[in-house]
Amino acid sequence: MKGLLFIPDHRQLEQAYNEFLGKMLSCEQLSQYSQWSRFDPRLAEIWVKWVSENWTQLNPLELRKELNEQPWPSAAAVLIEFLVPNLADRTFSKSVFLKWKDILLIGTRNAHFEQFFIGNRSIGGTLMLRDAQHAAPQYLKWGYLARENLWNKKNAISPRNYEERMLACKSLFNKVDRITTEQYLELIQHTVSKRQAERDLAASPFLHPHRNTRGRFWTLK
Repeated sequence: MKGLLFIPDHRQLEQAYNEFLGKMLSCEQLSQYSQWSRFDPRLAEIWVKWVSENWTQLNPLELRKELNEQPWPSAAAVLIEFLVPNLADRTFSKSVFLKWKDILLIGTRNAHFEQFFIGNRSIGGTLMLRDAQHAAPQYLKWGYLARENLWNKKNAISPRNYEERMLACKSLFNKVDRITTEQYLELIQHTVSKRQAERDLAASPFLHPHRNTRGRFWTLK
């Protein structure tokens, strides 16, 4: 395994974006860009989308060989996890893709529960803590900490749309009889601050608060 030769700068990342437009990339390029994705969530999203559309044309053994030459083969494993329910080519069954995935990732070692994205968080800051507390399963499976959704963000609950957040909140009561602020934040993927989440719940026309600020929870009226 060799180390990463350099950290990509803004110009190199933009060039990488363009490489994904309308052409077939080599396994060597894909393996390199999977490593660069740790410095840029946008590149990670582009990588996931491109592979979802072109995986049937990729030799998993060849790509595996290239990934094993990189410092973080497990970074590509994280990206692949976002493909599992979201394949663009529906003519192939999910079972075929899972076999392709198994060949590609066999023997890949997990990371040691480090931040997936490098340089995007203040060390010891609130966002880094949330990454650890609410890490998405695609990252945790391979030993990383992050919450970034790399697929289908158009369906995420918007922090600017209170009505949609409340609809999601109300649906949660189909499974539970009370909620806390942290449960609400997890439901909406921490798309608003904790303070705004508390305001959301306090302003809700269908929720009733219990207890003081410490240990507060809400039930349906």
